[in-house]
Amino acid sequence: MKALVREQHLSKIFFLALAALVLCIVPLYRYFFYDGYASQENTYFHMRMSETIFSGIFSADPAVVMETSYFFDPFDALLGISRFFIGTHAALLLPFILGIITLFFVYLTIAEYIPSAKQQLIAGIFLLSCPLTITLFTHATSYGFIAFLMSAGIYFYNRKTWLAYIILPLLCFYSLYHSIVAILFLLLLKKKPFALSVCLVILAGIFSFLRHDSFQFQIPSLLILIQQLFSDFGSSFGLSIFGILLACFGLSTIQKKELWIVLCISILFIFVSPLYAIYFIPLLAYSASYGFFSLLERQWSLSHLQNIAVLLLILGILFSATSMISRIAQENPTPLHIQGLVWLGKNIEDKTIILTDKQYGFMAEYFTHQQVLFDKNTPVTNIPLETSFIFYAKNPEQTTTLLDRYHIDYIIIFSETPHAQLSNYLLTKENFKKIFENSEITIWKIEGPL
Repeated sequence: MKALVREQHLSKIFFLALAALVLCIVPLYRYFFYDGYASQENTYFHMRMSETIFSGIFSADPAVVMETSYFFDPFDALLGISRFFIGTHAALLLPFILGIITLFFVYLTIAEYIPSAKQQLIAGIFLLSCPLTITLFTHATSYGFIAFLMSAGIYFYNRKTWLAYIILPLLCFYSLYHSIVAILFLLLLKKKPFALSVCLVILAGIFSFLRHDSFQFQIPSLLILIQQLFSDFGSSFGLSIFGILLACFGLSTIQKKELWIVLCISILFIFVSPLYAIYFIPLLAYSASYGFFSLLERQWSLSHLQNIAVLLLILGILFSATSMISRIAQENPTPLHIQGLVWLGKNIEDKTIILTDKQYGFMAEYFTHQQVLFDKNTPVTNIPLETSFIFYAKNPEQTTTLLDRYHIDYIIIFSETPHAQLSNYLLTKENFKKIFENSEITIWKIEGPL
């Protein structure tokens, strides 16, 4: 008995050490090669909101000219608080810290349903090597925090502590579906969360009406859904095909009706949004551990074929994980993006309006502390179609009229965006002055009346 306890204790220590090693790769790379700036555009939305959220209560994002609603996000508050203790690198360190804690809670929960310490460790490795796990805990976004709330809430509920009644209701600040999944997981663990379920449903319903967007979703086409669901097809928020295959093989050996019911219901949530694939991670790790040992223990007529199959699956899972780490480490903003935006932030006048492609709006807002015309969060209905004419500049007179109508002071053009026509147009006007340029970013200033 003592040997079993010691083995389980060592497996936990090894898992934590491995988790720390994997999750620290991206932060360290960004620290040394990107001046400590975090990756992924959405991160900069949360970084900016973490700076402004304590300045007052507001219903619309103050950094966007075209009104964009804002609903309080506990993660923004947490990121803001962490800035006081960690400093400017909070966006690198906070996801790492949340990741270690979350993965440990998930590991402990999975371990309760797996008797063998070796299989627990294998499940932990599959949990850690999932590309979506790496994405969640290297980007400073709400999704990693949601995973933390879910794992911590379920862990404490299993131990019948009051902390679960504080942690799980925080899910209500997000979509209604997160609360529903929390209840499903509690049912899967053979709990009877009647009081907690009623609490979650009531709170989720109230917050859903306050948010107005909780019930809005658009089912993507099957091809797009598959592309978004698997990291091997280029998704930055996807699962590994090889991990799915191993998990499916493991599911065939598990005779638990509850697991199959929750799995089928969870699949339906993916049709609401592929982002809900985060809830597959513990189920896949649990199932993949059974699939791995089943492959090893099964008698094959050709032993060499068995070894090749296992080796290919392991290499495929490792490839998915390492390719995701490499992709995230080199995501925007690049060092040249940072160079240009930091320069503009130091030289820009106050109370100005910036026009840039919507996918770079968050970064422009964060580095310049000025308003952009619109960003990725701006509803499509709030962006007049005519603003797209500015970027293509097919009609010079119309472009000039639109720039004047929206009081644009600065234009930022990134090399990744196809705005060559706008650049050519700006070169022909005396009012436009190119104030900064490198191979990846060009900044124009509008001087005088148009």
